[in-house]
Amino acid sequence: MRKLKLFLFIAAMLFSFAADAQSGKVTKAQKKAEKTKVEQKRKQEKSELKARKKHEEIQTKKVRRRMRKHRKGDVHVSSYDRRPGFFKRLFHKNGHK
Repeated sequence: MRKLKLFLFIAAMLFSFAADAQSGKVTKAQKKAEKTKVEQKRKQEKSELKARKKHEEIQTKKVRRRMRKHRKGDVHVSSYDRRPGFFKRLFHKNGHK
């Protein structure tokens, strides 16, 4: 009987903690912090795009053409830049790699 009461008490406590976490009460400070974070991210992306365009403008015509040509192949294999698998290396689209 004692174990059952203890189990029910712990279960009730866990349930109440979970309910509090899901209530989603967001304070003004949290909203403001989230808004500034989103705004900062947007500014950073915009500045990176501007810098990329400026860098491309500085390059010669041949280099710009080469950059455009290789832009599609910029996709990484994985987040850790691991070497592609055996079959991907064997049967890739470009024949010169």
